[in-house]
Amino acid sequence: METGFEHGSGVGLDPGRPRSRRGAEISRVGSEVGLDLEHPGNWGPQTVRSGSCNAPRRTFMWQETILNALLYSVPLLLAVVAHEVAHGLAAEKRGDPTARMQGRITMNPLVHVDLVGTILLPGILIATRSPFLFGWAKPVPVDLTNLKGGRRDMALVSAAGPLSNLVLACLSALTYRGVILAINALGSPPELLWVLEPLMIMAAFSATFNLTLMVINLLPIPPLDGGRILMGLLPPRLAVQLQKVEPYGVLILLLLIAGGVADDYVLEPVLTLFMRLIL
Repeated sequence: METGFEHGSGVGLDPGRPRSRRGAEISRVGSEVGLDLEHPGNWGPQTVRSGSCNAPRRTFMWQETILNALLYSVPLLLAVVAHEVAHGLAAEKRGDPTARMQGRITMNPLVHVDLVGTILLPGILIATRSPFLFGWAKPVPVDLTNLKGGRRDMALVSAAGPLSNLVLACLSALTYRGVILAINALGSPPELLWVLEPLMIMAAFSATFNLTLMVINLLPIPPLDGGRILMGLLPPRLAVQLQKVEPYGVLILLLLIAGGVADDYVLEPVLTLFMRLIL
């Protein structure tokens, strides 16, 4: 097996444009306070009225695009950066200082940004109102020869990324619920809604983004984290065979997403369950 590998933060589908059961859950989340999660450009300072929604205001296309970009970029950056930092911290804990030496254990997004995967591609998909959104951060390097437990530690390092996304999803859900309680308790003063509305919608998106990253990255396809975990748990002979899939892993994943298989049979049931539990 190879002695070094890199961790990427994988793929995310756009929670702002859901479908079927997951769409129903997103609609349920927004309806609690009268927000249309699929069209954030319609929000205004009078949108939320203790559970009821006023008539949406008119916006220009470019205004909605900019608003979407801002609301999506913050949760997306936080999710992928935390994912990478978690890999680096876990590797350092198990004996590999590579990420620390290269300055990758930091929440500064500029260190983790991949020009294509973090900026250009998501930006194009948002601007063109694509029905899905995906991207990645610069992979964190890990030297397998430095890990105290060898392949077992490789599995632990790989699991750290998805675990960080689960933690962020739960924290985002708590934030979302807290904002709802604040709105209901304080009424709907316009000066507060300008702050609370974006915070609430980013929290809801953050929960979905992080759950999506977690689920996608746990698919047992190398180079995704799930594939790394499985390679660390399988007997060496089987792990070597699974490693041969790695050059084709991203293509396999994109085909699963494009064909709707990943969404219909993996993301939709799992995200629907998690959203019912935490949102």
